[in-house]
Amino acid sequence: MTTQIAEYSATEQALALLADKYGKKAYEVTTTKGMQEAKEARAELRGYRVSLEKKRQELKAPALERSRLIDAEAKRITAALEALEDPIDEQIKTEEGRKEAERAERARVMQEKVAHENSMLQEIANTPLTLIGQKSEVIAQASQELAERDLAAEFDYSAQPRAREIRAQALGRIEQMLTDARAREEEQAKLEAERAELKRQKAAQEALQREQDEAAAAQRAEADRLAKLERDRQAAEEKATADAHRAEQDRIAQAERERLDAEAAALRAEQEAFRLQQEELEQAQKEQREREAQEAQAARLAQLMLDAPPLRQAAVNAWNLLRAVGYADDDTTIKLGFAIDRDAQQDKAAA
Repeated sequence: MTTQIAEYSATEQALALLADKYGKKAYEVTTTKGMQEAKEARAELRGYRVSLEKKRQELKAPALERSRLIDAEAKRITAALEALEDPIDEQIKTEEGRKEAERAERARVMQEKVAHENSMLQEIANTPLTLIGQKSEVIAQASQELAERDLAAEFDYSAQPRAREIRAQALGRIEQMLTDARAREEEQAKLEAERAELKRQKAAQEALQREQDEAAAAQRAEADRLAKLERDRQAAEEKATADAHRAEQDRIAQAERERLDAEAAALRAEQEAFRLQQEELEQAQKEQREREAQEAQAARLAQLMLDAPPLRQAAVNAWNLLRAVGYADDDTTIKLGFAIDRDAQQDKAAA
């Protein structure tokens, strides 16, 4: 395919050569020489691509149509160049990534190894701290185990001198601790013997004191027994006196309660009699009010009946009814009878 941009002709002609040169070539990037060749090929292709971009920008300025043609051609050629460049770049990046991963793995392994060795060195250095306050036989056992520890099997050759130095320092401190512990234990044993003797003497003294205390206790017990007998006798006398006094007080109190009960009963009887009298009086007053009300009502009724001739017979009927139901002697019945007689006398006189 020929280019329509004359300025691209040189690059277009070189593109065919570059395709033949780099199109299907694989580089031995695992070797220094192969990696160098791959980087040089990538640099050459990148140089053409960069030069083309510069040329594109120079040619685009005169006219928009020409710029469009220039961009299209540049894009096509760029794609062709990238198609040649990308496989080479991928090979380079893949190999570089593999080498970086190997380097990182070696660094990680080395870091873990150094951390492990430092931990073991710290453990050796801290051995004396773990033996503080321990017995001499424990310290001696730990010293022997540390001295027999196979540092060559635990550390690399380069770290073994440092490990031996730290172990020597630790063994020196442990040896001093062992000496101090044995001296402390000897002193402790001496103190224990002295305490045992003091304990034996104290036990003998306590036994003697117990015998003396038991004898004194027996004497106190006898004295307490006699004192108790005396206290019991006095308590019995006091109790008899107190009982007699309480019996007299109870008799007097009972008599007083009986007197007060009798007075209270008499008062309640008087109150009950007064209450009954009040009730009788109230009942009599009530009956009197009722009779007076009835008499007044009967008088008004009789007067009405007498004033109204049609009602005279009703008055006679009412007078007869009152007499029939047992009110013949009642003032109202009597007054009603007088009214009826007076009315009858008036009627005769008028006739």
